[in-house]
This record gives sequence, C-alpha cells and structure tokens, in this order.
Amino acid sequence: MKRVCLAALTLSLAMPGAAAAQDVFPGFAGLRGSLAFATTVSTNVPGTPATALKGKSDLGGGGSLYYGMRLGNGFRVELEGLYLNLPFDSATINGGASVPAHSRARIGAPLVNLMWAIPVDFPVQPFVGAGIGGAYVSDFLRGDGTLPFQKASSWQLAYNAMAGFALPLSETSRFTAMYRWLHVDGPDGQCGIGPSNGASVPCKANLSSNGVNFGVEMDLP
Repeated sequence: MKRVCLAALTLSLAMPGAAAAQDVFPGFAGLRGSLAFATTVSTNVPGTPATALKGKSDLGGGGSLYYGMRLGNGFRVELEGLYLNLPFDSATINGGASVPAHSRARIGAPLVNLMWAIPVDFPVQPFVGAGIGGAYVSDFLRGDGTLPFQKASSWQLAYNAMAGFALPLSETSRFTAMYRWLHVDGPDGQCGIGPSNGASVPCKANLSSNGVNFGVEMDLP
C-alpha cells in the first residue's frame, strides 16, 4: 500500500511538469480557406487637381498554409503564406457615383503571426492574434468609361489582426474559424489619365480587406 501511495504521489507531481512541457514548443501545421469581402483600394492620381480613385471588391477568395509552435501561457507563433485573389466590382472618382470595374488585385504575403488563446473553460477555444510581414501586390484598377487608372506590382509592408475560435476534432486536430483584417501599406505603382498603356506617373495605393477564414489544424509529432 505504501508503494502504491508513493507511486501515485510521484505520478501526480510529475504530471503538471509533463503537461507544461507538452504545452511549450510542440509544432503544428494547418490550412485555411479565405473568403474576403469589403476590400477597398484607394489612391490619388497625380494631376492639377489630383483625382481620387477608389475601387471596391465585394467578394474574393484565397487560402493559406502555416506552421507554428506553442510558446506557453496560451501564446503561439506561426509562419503563414497567404494568397488572395480580389476582383474589383466597382470604382468611384472623387467620391462620385460608382461605375462597374473589370480589374483585380492579387496578393501573396508571407506573415509572422502571434496568437493568444483566451483562457476559458469551454470545449471551444477562442483566440486573438496579430501579425506583420511583406506582401507582393499585383493590381490594376479602372472603371468602365472612366479615364483614371492605377496599376501596381511591388512588395510592401502588410499587417493583419485576427479573432476566432478552435473546435477540437480529436486529441491532435482542430477546426478553426476566424475573422481577419488585412492592410497593405501603399503598393508602389503607376497612375495616369487616358489609356493604361499611355503616359503614367508614380503613385501609391492603400489596400484593406476583411475576411473570414475556415481551416483545419493538426499537431505535429
């Protein structure tokens, strides 16, 4: 009996340490599908006076792959490769009436995200996070019957904020869902008045996107 008690005490003392060790540095990987909405790109076409050009994408999509590690205390870091395809549906000039637009933006972004699991006693685990990285943006914006245009193909600073939840599917896998706000700060491009293959001058645009992401995540051995 004494040996059984000592064995039980030893096991009870060892388990917290083992649990803590399992919570620090184990790797995981996942896949997310992205549904982007209410995306806007805006720029000022140089001139006298300057022309404010703004495009809107009602619905776009993409996905991402990521790998991460747990840091303990609910924190984890992940490296993510994100791709988005965002067709523009409309454009406005100087805040006027919108006109149809037949153009798009494509974004490829490697990001470093820091996530924090909110400590709650529920099967569903809520989390928040933020990240920063670079984004390669290739876009062209022009509305039907309008003269101003904007086009860009360049690397720029990107950052995002996220909030969502994880639902366990097994001991080592989870379903995830989250909202993501993404901003790309000033893609360098060319703007002009007239044919898109005509004269143009350097300009900058700002792109912001909202989206929902659904995915599956698995722990790595």
